[in-house]
Amino acid sequence: MNSVTKTIVAEAVIEQMVKDAFGHDAEIDSIEELTGGFFNTAYAIALRDRFKTVLKVAPSPNVRVLRCEKNIMGSEIESLKLIARSTTVPVPQVYVYSTKRNIIRSDYFFMEYMPGMPLDQLQSKLTAEQFHEVNRQIGAYAKQIHNITGQTFGAALSGSQRFASWSEAFIGCIDDLIQDGKEAAVELPIGWDELRSLFSAKRDMLDTVKTPRLVHRDLWWGNIFVDADTLEVTGITDCERSLFGDPLLDFVFGFVEQNEGFNRGYGRTQQAPSWSERCLLNLYGIYSILLIIMESRYRMLQGNEQDEDRARNELLEEIRKAKSLGDSPY
Repeated sequence: MNSVTKTIVAEAVIEQMVKDAFGHDAEIDSIEELTGGFFNTAYAIALRDRFKTVLKVAPSPNVRVLRCEKNIMGSEIESLKLIARSTTVPVPQVYVYSTKRNIIRSDYFFMEYMPGMPLDQLQSKLTAEQFHEVNRQIGAYAKQIHNITGQTFGAALSGSQRFASWSEAFIGCIDDLIQDGKEAAVELPIGWDELRSLFSAKRDMLDTVKTPRLVHRDLWWGNIFVDADTLEVTGITDCERSLFGDPLLDFVFGFVEQNEGFNRGYGRTQQAPSWSERCLLNLYGIYSILLIIMESRYRMLQGNEQDEDRARNELLEEIRKAKSLGDSPY
């Protein structure tokens, strides 16, 4: 997907980056751009000694990004190392992380090449039972990630602003998005003040989340790699948006209600969400849809009008749902 945030790097420059990272004897056999992402640029690189790696390049510093997207490559590096240190989740090893900007103006890192096929490409080839088994593994790995706890709420990157309560952290995310929207003249089917009030009215409910837990925040099928023969999950990637907060953030858009395999692997015995969980999932759904709308504007995605219109309609539906849920189950 073409996006103004993507930094296209010439092959000759990639060769310099490879030699700087792995030594002057490193010789490239092939380079393939990985086009599935929407924010960073990624290249699969095979060296002459059959060693494979993935190069991930951040946006140029002069490209305008959302507030929540600033320095998220550093957040991804820290999260990958933390997950690798604390769990058995198959995340890629980080080989080299460069912030020198002596070869290109962007930060970048080389990481382990993850074998397997992205689940979004494999899903149509799986039976219902096979898909259930893959999702059981994903649920079990998500549980391991969520078992990593922090002292405060907020972004995973060291030195980022942290908060004593989940309501402060999450409403702070909403305030950032609102400011991003105003600066980019984004029009929504709801006023900014009314939008914020939906979240501030649920402050007490947000504060029922007492323990800051690491949340991946982008567990969609394109970030899950699976061996097509064994159906083993071989990799979980792209945790750049991770934060310490409510694990339910990883359950938006159907994981709780519609994904029995995920729930089984996660250890959820209660299939249907409680009223308070439905309220929180609704808030997190609104937040996720807002992100989709803002990202489309900031990345200047071409031919994305239908997706953006769909997101606006979904936003209205989630807002109606928020109002119908009310402040009490009684």
